[in-house]
Amino acid sequence: MGGSISVDSSPGRGSRFSVTLPSRERATVDSRAPQAVKPLPVERRASVLVVDDETMMCELLRNMLQDDYATTFSSSRAALDRMLEPQLFEVVLCDLMMPELTGMDLYAELMRKRPEQAARFVFMTGGTFTDRASEFLESIVVAPLTKTVSQRRTTPGSCRAASSV
Repeated sequence: MGGSISVDSSPGRGSRFSVTLPSRERATVDSRAPQAVKPLPVERRASVLVVDDETMMCELLRNMLQDDYATTFSSSRAALDRMLEPQLFEVVLCDLMMPELTGMDLYAELMRKRPEQAARFVFMTGGTFTDRASEFLESIVVAPLTKTVSQRRTTPGSCRAASSV
């Protein structure tokens, strides 16, 4: 998507990860970069699906992503139904712990029915872990984002979401 991820780490204090995404008009796919999943056609708008039972978190992320980038669901079951439709989201930001269907269960269901969509998951968590959640997070390749999110514009048309781990 033409963005970047950076990390600033201080021993004993934690780490701060920053994700910067360009506006959709400037977004390009670098064909030289290794691709973990099949890239979508460049002419297509970037799309992000946010799944979080906290409606305020959905709204915050929708605002940070400038509305038309994001589709949000506070119901994980409704999100599953949407992800089984033909549209493929470039990124799925998914809460790990939700009452109806956990992020882990949602991911497992998509791995069975639509693995190309499951490959685009980034998990978010408030830090409350069960043994099952801890084991799950250790088994996936991408580290989760904590829900300490702030918005800071870096250049016109770009947005940075910072998350502390």
